[in-house]
Order: sequence, then structure tokens, then C-alpha cells
Amino acid sequence: MNGGAMERRWSPRARSFARMLVVVASLGTLAMAAWLGAVILWVLPAHDPERLPLWSKIAVGLVAYGVLGLVALARHERFPWIDSIARIASVAACGAGTLVVASMVQAPPGPFEGYLLVMGIWIVFHGVALLAHLAIRAGAEGRHANS
Repeated sequence: MNGGAMERRWSPRARSFARMLVVVASLGTLAMAAWLGAVILWVLPAHDPERLPLWSKIAVGLVAYGVLGLVALARHERFPWIDSIARIASVAACGAGTLVVASMVQAPPGPFEGYLLVMGIWIVFHGVALLAHLAIRAGAEGRHANS
């Protein structure tokens, strides 16, 4: 016990698994951004040009979040604020992904946009994976600092 709170000891295997989930989630988010970039370049101009600004901003956000996930994995004593940015972005990603999933699940009958459901679920997964990794790492670093 440390200050009344239970101290959780994570095995090296659990820490490695959490890191691997962040790598997979980040690469998946970057792949999603690449797919969306292709849609922006080749599909939307002919079929739905008024949505180009919206989807372009979403694609940039996906690239930024995918890169942030990978950067947050690195040891960065010179840039400790990256963890805080990653936490804030992950909470926002979880919220945005949840809203997308909820809007698709509650959508009225009609054309079903399955890609939005997949994107929303993936973004929630990425957010949870990154938050878990950051929490595990913070616990391990705090334990070493107290030793």
C-alpha cells in the first residue's frame, strides 16, 4: 500500500503487451487515414465534393493521433508533456469514437454507413490502448522513483 492506494505491479510481459497494442492501434489509425486520403483524392471530388473539407480535417486528425501514439511509446525525458497531450487526445478520441458508434447504432433505418462504425470502434480501441499503456508506464516509473 502506498498512501492508501493499492499499488499495482505490472509484469514485463503485460507492459510489452500494452506497448504492442499501442503500436497496432497507431498503425491501424494511420492506415485508416491513408484509406481516407485515397477516398478524399479519388472518390469525394466526383461524388460528394461538399464533404471534402470535413473529411480532410478528419484525415489530418487521424494522422496526428496515429503519430502521437507512436511518439508516446518512446522514452522522452526532454519532453514529459507528450504524455499529458497523449492522455488528453486519448480521452477526446474515446469520446469521439463513442459518439460515432452511438450515432450509427441509433441511426434510423436506411443506408447503413458501416465504415463509420468500424472507424469509431477503432478510435475507441486506440484511445483505450494508449491510456492503458500510459497508466502502466506511469505506475512503473513512479514505483522506480519511490525505490
